[in-house]
Amino acid sequence: MSTSPRTVRYARIILYAAYSIGVLYVISETVFPRAVFVFNADTPRAQSNTLVIHQTNPLTFSAATIGTFDTATVTLTVRSNAPKPEPPTVRRGYRGILTLPIASTATPPSPSNTSSLSSGSLFAYRDGVWIVDDTMVRPIVSARTLLAKGWSFEAVRTDVAAADIAQFERGPLFTLRDQHPHGTYVAAHDSPDTIVYYKLDKKALVPLTDKPPVPAVEITSASRNTLAPCTARPSFSATTYRYRCSLHSLRSLIGTDYLFTFSFPHDQFHHARITLHRAKTFSAFRERLSRFRTQITERLPH
Repeated sequence: MSTSPRTVRYARIILYAAYSIGVLYVISETVFPRAVFVFNADTPRAQSNTLVIHQTNPLTFSAATIGTFDTATVTLTVRSNAPKPEPPTVRRGYRGILTLPIASTATPPSPSNTSSLSSGSLFAYRDGVWIVDDTMVRPIVSARTLLAKGWSFEAVRTDVAAADIAQFERGPLFTLRDQHPHGTYVAAHDSPDTIVYYKLDKKALVPLTDKPPVPAVEITSASRNTLAPCTARPSFSATTYRYRCSLHSLRSLIGTDYLFTFSFPHDQFHHARITLHRAKTFSAFRERLSRFRTQITERLPH
């Protein structure tokens, strides 16, 4: 039984269309990548959980990423008979700094000529950069992570003796999802001409009476008060709620963490999924191409 030319022609058209759609999808995902984060409450310690529960009261998820995004879609699956959650609010900053209260009394910064290590200190060791996190020393996973967390290489000490390092335990890799350790210096920009300095304590941001001896992590004071709105979207399940959040008001803020806060009992949700999207605009396309060009240039031998 022979196939008619018309059938062959239609089959080719369908194949070409499917191929073209696939190519366009790959290009779109490459140029305008999404950042997807999930958390399953039934397996809270699983490595597949890329969302971090920063607080339980109120329930706050942290999505740590590098880059600026325009919208977010949120899907929250709750237990049966759980109350209906209200749409979340979104803030952007560094989660370990953003949610701490500000202490009422100021203190002078530590002297710059100290030879010992303390929590929050950055130092060079074994061809890498390490940070003191309380009683541990932790290698920072990459230079990109160090810069994204707001530190600079000028803050990295190169005069640390092995005896100073030996008094600490070796901890796990410091990644983008980790909080700044206490002892970190912070520079809050209240306005273009006004900077207030703090030292990160375990329970508060302590104001400093003077500029710290090392470059501080820069933050935007507006991060505390700028909330991105979310609206409810249709859902076909009685236990699944969907929201869409506009992140345009957060674009000018500094930080790697998008914090999604729900007024909802933390033990009543089953699964959370948050996807961050970039707007598919020509300016975003040019920005992405420029980033690709920079990455390729850096990898070429000089």
